[in-house]
Amino acid sequence: MWGQGGDDARGGMYRPDFDVLPPEVEAQWTNIIAPRFQAAGVRLGVATRPRDLAVKLDWNQDQIININPDDPGHREMLWRRFDSMMKKGCTLFYLDSFGDSLEDVKLMRWLREKLGSGVRTYCEHQCDAIVPFSGGYSETTLHAEPQDNPPHYRVWSGVDQWEVYRWLCPGSELAARYYEKKGEPPAAFETPDQFYARNQIIPLVPVNDFFRAPAIKALQAKPSRP
Repeated sequence: MWGQGGDDARGGMYRPDFDVLPPEVEAQWTNIIAPRFQAAGVRLGVATRPRDLAVKLDWNQDQIININPDDPGHREMLWRRFDSMMKKGCTLFYLDSFGDSLEDVKLMRWLREKLGSGVRTYCEHQCDAIVPFSGGYSETTLHAEPQDNPPHYRVWSGVDQWEVYRWLCPGSELAARYYEKKGEPPAAFETPDQFYARNQIIPLVPVNDFFRAPAIKALQAKPSRP
């Protein structure tokens, strides 16, 4: 389940200060966690920006700058945020604007040691050096217009790169959202979830696509490709 959002009155989209909850949300947190997610046996996650700091641009708006992954104070500040949300029950983290630089890899390697193996993370950008420490997130476009011969799905991170990452690091995870449809494919063309299953990609299903759930369940029952 994927809840897309990230608005904040001071800007900054997915906030780097992601553990600072609005008072209204904080007051309802125990009502959200215990009876809803934990009782249903599903994970709860939060969107983050682990390489960023929010600082005042003016009285009303913030700007975003990079933290220094080599600075122990910066790392501890970031860890307090992750630790705070883990204590609130979060075991999933989306890492926005993160994953394809040396600084990101250094920070993710340190974070993985702190997070342990039970907490899953999915970074927006990926490289071969980060997949041992974090899963990836991507989006998918179906290209089925007349000039698209043959019709095909395009994962924004690159299907070829994902195949290389899986070879380099067996067990790597890539989760993708079916984002955009351009044109009408032939009647027998594979569904996005068949495409995901064939390429060992985790489907992200927004609430407006829950009708896909039965077909995904049937695909999950089939033996996976080695």
